[in-house]
Amino acid sequence: MVTGMVLLQRAEGVFHFGTLALSGGEALKMGSLWAAGNLCVGFFEEITYRGYFQSTLTSGMGFWRAAVLTSLLFGMTHIATDSFYSWTGVVSATLFGFAYCLILWRTGSLWMAIGFHAATDFAETFLFAPPEPKFQTVGHLLNCTLSGPAWLTGGSVGPEASLNGLILFVVVFVLLWRVRFGRARALDTAQR
Repeated sequence: MVTGMVLLQRAEGVFHFGTLALSGGEALKMGSLWAAGNLCVGFFEEITYRGYFQSTLTSGMGFWRAAVLTSLLFGMTHIATDSFYSWTGVVSATLFGFAYCLILWRTGSLWMAIGFHAATDFAETFLFAPPEPKFQTVGHLLNCTLSGPAWLTGGSVGPEASLNGLILFVVVFVLLWRVRFGRARALDTAQR
């Protein structure tokens, strides 16, 4: 998803890949460290929000109401912990939370949500890490740059807070809704 966002931004002329910041063994080492760290974040946040909160709230209010509430909580947590997050950042984090809920609903498991979460964070921190006011990651792969209005670049939040991010969220939601995973096939069969 992040690759799609930056490719759209590149086509619009607001994202530039730049040069390699790392190569060879150093790139492999830092990529492995970022992958491990992002996987830890994916595990922690998905087990907390979609595992514990979603499961607990679902028992009392149903899956979709719980999904809306946990997604809003997920979005608001990002603004509470990151002073560079804007309202577009809260919206994008909330949409990511809802995408993870949809993944949980479609698969019946946290595994794909954890992987999607970790991959998204990895792409933004290691692969495509443009200099942002909030932070410039140490040990990133490419020296990317942004130039253009925040509605195209995502501003200080990242590409997910751009117009392209919103468009790709719609695409991801449609794909997740339509693709038949194991649990979805079982539900469809049981409902017939």
